Amino acid sequence: MEKKKVSKKAKVIIISVLGVIFALIVVGVYAFKNIPSNGVYYDSYSEEFVDESTGGSISGIDPAGNGLFDSDSPALLSRSSGSAKTVSRSVSDSASSSPTVTSEPPAPKEKNIMKEGSIRFRADDMDKALSSLKDVISKYNGEITNSYDGGTGKERSASLTVKVPQDKYEELFEKLENLDIEKLHSKSNATDVTEQVIDLRARLVTDRNTEAQLLEIQKTAKTVADTITVYRELTSIRQNIERTESQLKYYASRTNYSTISISISQSSVGASIEDQKWRPKGIFMDALRAFVNVAKFFGSLFIWLAVFGIPVAIIVYIVRYIVRKIKASKQEN
Repeated sequence: MEKKKVSKKAKVIIISVLGVIFALIVVGVYAFKNIPSNGVYYDSYSEEFVDESTGGSISGIDPAGNGLFDSDSPALLSRSSGSAKTVSRSVSDSASSSPTVTSEPPAPKEKNIMKEGSIRFRADDMDKALSSLKDVISKYNGEITNSYDGGTGKERSASLTVKVPQDKYEELFEKLENLDIEKLHSKSNATDVTEQVIDLRARLVTDRNTEAQLLEIQKTAKTVADTITVYRELTSIRQNIERTESQLKYYASRTNYSTISISISQSSVGASIEDQKWRPKGIFMDALRAFVNVAKFFGSLFIWLAVFGIPVAIIVYIVRYIVRKIKASKQEN
């Protein structure tokens, strides 16, 4: 009995000691997370690092969240190393000694408007109408980027895609509408993309600042892992920069130049009675080709019947012969 009591007491003491050790570990981890480092501490509630002097949170430099910066070194640590979120204090320190691209994106001097229109005509004389259109387009410094002209007689149609400087768009569009050609339909649209352009410029400035900071950190990387991590982040940022620059170029092209789509169809009045020239020789050749094709069909059919018909006929003859023999034997009996 005394041994059982001693063993129970030992178990209680061991469990108590383990509980105290676990509690100390939890408290130590929590205290380590929130320990101040040069005025920066980690707020576990908001899961962000906060600057003690300003009270504001510190955003990370890693857009993808793949790594974080050590508070005492600009070297990057992997996510699996145990720390929580991305810290940019080291980035800010290194960026203070590097040139900054700019703090705010330059605001556009004027609105960015994309203009495009479409006009549909019907003409008695297609050639004359196309010539008039091209003369007017050339007069207003327009450029034909795509053209189509196909069909004959009543089925003939043509289309043009015109790129014109935006300051000439309204004049050209009005001039086209007033041409001595039957107008069936016209439409003009204007889209304001100023906010999209401002947003893209702001994003571009942010990405370029981040690129400059990462380049400075790359110079002080101490290990191969740190260099690879910085390189990965630089690649991601540069891809974002290229994408944003491409979008800005697209908007610049669409706002500096406007597009007008023109289509023309042949009217019944102007269409010639004879759509195509009559060519007897061609008709004779078509008829001869058809005759040859019919002859080939019947020739092929005869070959198929010969190949499959003869064996089938032999089989049918044998079956009928056997049946007759059987009937004849029955009658004799």
